[in-house]
Amino acid sequence: MERWGRGWEQCAILAAILAINVFLKLPNLGHPALKPMDESFHAVVARNLLYDPFKPTLVRDVYEPYDPTDWLSNHVWLHKPVLPLWIIAISFKLMGVSALALRVPSLILSTLAVALTFLIARRVYGIVAAIVASGIQAIIPAIGMIVQGYVFSDAIDVNLLFWTELSLFLMLQKNRKWVWLSGAAAGAAFLSKTFPALFVLGPLMLVGAMRAGFVRSSDAGATERRNEGFGFTLLGWAIAFLVIVVPWNIYCAARFQTEFTAEYGLILTHLSADVENWASPWDRLWFQHLPGAMLLFWTTSLVGSVVLTFRAIQLRKWEWLFAPVWIVAVVIPFTLATSKTPTATLIAWPAFAMGAGFLIGRACRGYVVELAATITVLIAANFFTGKFISIGWGMTQPFEIMRQAQWIAWHVVAGLCVATLALLRDVRLTRGRAAFVAIVLALLAVPTGRTVLLARSVAKVPQLPDVVSRVRDAARQLPPNAVLFIPSRESRRRNEIMFYLDRSAYVLPDDPKEAAQSFKDARDSGGEVWVLDPSAGRGGEPMLRAVK
Repeated sequence: MERWGRGWEQCAILAAILAINVFLKLPNLGHPALKPMDESFHAVVARNLLYDPFKPTLVRDVYEPYDPTDWLSNHVWLHKPVLPLWIIAISFKLMGVSALALRVPSLILSTLAVALTFLIARRVYGIVAAIVASGIQAIIPAIGMIVQGYVFSDAIDVNLLFWTELSLFLMLQKNRKWVWLSGAAAGAAFLSKTFPALFVLGPLMLVGAMRAGFVRSSDAGATERRNEGFGFTLLGWAIAFLVIVVPWNIYCAARFQTEFTAEYGLILTHLSADVENWASPWDRLWFQHLPGAMLLFWTTSLVGSVVLTFRAIQLRKWEWLFAPVWIVAVVIPFTLATSKTPTATLIAWPAFAMGAGFLIGRACRGYVVELAATITVLIAANFFTGKFISIGWGMTQPFEIMRQAQWIAWHVVAGLCVATLALLRDVRLTRGRAAFVAIVLALLAVPTGRTVLLARSVAKVPQLPDVVSRVRDAARQLPPNAVLFIPSRESRRRNEIMFYLDRSAYVLPDDPKEAAQSFKDARDSGGEVWVLDPSAGRGGEPMLRAVK
């Protein structure tokens, strides 16, 4: 790692980046509308944990028959692990139940994740790479959309990002005890989103191999030469991981056997089945989801990651493979999986940003290959960028999305071809370097500015009509055992109603006979039946009416 600036200067830079991160994500954090998928589910379950922290429930008080394997309308809800929901419940306990309290933990953890990206990149690649990587992570609007609950998913993925980055940071520390704590952090990541957290095993194997002396960098220091014991390090990590993961899973398997079995089976079907219409060909991940996340930094990140891998092998600096191994461990499984969600690779975005940071950092130090590749790909990003694909479900034909976003492939090919040609004179400039640095910074200004503007616009996303205040006013008359039935046209608001009114809610069948049976079931279970219509109330008609 190159030395740049004093410690306090680096702290000031990190503080500025974190402040920018908060500045971009804080506005409108408490907007009342809850995304039907998935934020509203997590909000309701987290609120219900205030009643019983060891029984996650969606419909807390059951008045209607339900399918224990249907996570959309279940009683016991194990569709996502419990740790992020516990964290949100703690926020509710401290701040009161509100949309702001729902999202504050995501803001805090996403900010800490930016700091971890800075610390990891600085340790492995240097201060310039750390500034670039953490800066990209702080400003890309996709993470702001996740924090604000606008996209699939929300707090679950933010928790997964934070805990996996914490695990990666801890495994890089010299003392073996920190590596064991890395296992505990990975266990917390598993309790955030289960199997995707296991990608940390890839970087762990690299770190373990270096500590055991199986691979040694050309400039290996004392840590790499100590031969610490590969097996013993992994064993300690695994024990710490299992200590965190096993108790809760055994508890759920014993107490909620049907739900536990169904949900774990559903998780595994993502690999081979079309889950919730998320089936996509491989190119959708590389030409829609990842570019949509990284925006104008995507091709720089991709080219940088390739150059980084080449340099690590060429110079035998095996620790530099940390980010490439991180990337491969995440994107290969998701590329091969049948179902691909837009935010599934969030845990790899910091590693891609480190690829960009490595490329730009080496370019600023005058290395001709990296300088040529950086200028080429940034010119392409500034002047020859095509459209970003934003289609929803569908588009299952391979190469169809790739054909619509060919500019990505051309940017990467151009950057790598220029880098290959520059290898003919693989030197480091000693004169005129300041001018080239100025060119790189100027070329970075446009994508950075455009990305910041997009990130600021997240707070202006159109909201659903605000029914919260009107429903709350109308609901003051509700008894504790009220059972709310919502018209089918308003079914997407069901969880939002349960969250704000703290009552069980069901979708009202359109068939009058089925509706009458539902009312009878609710009364037989001790409920008092009310019909709630969020679209009413404007013309004088009541939003709530009791059904006798």
